[in-house]
Amino acid sequence: MLILYVSVLHSLIFATSILFNGLLTPKSNLFFSTLLPMYL
Repeated sequence: MLILYVSVLHSLIFATSILFNGLLTPKSNLFFSTLLPMYL
């Protein structure tokens, strides 16, 4: 149960960091969009 909570929290933090990086720099948004399928 704790592992599930940690993994959900981690994915939320990861998605939030992708959104902030995408707003700050579009190039890093392209990088994360290619990195995201490998993470999932």
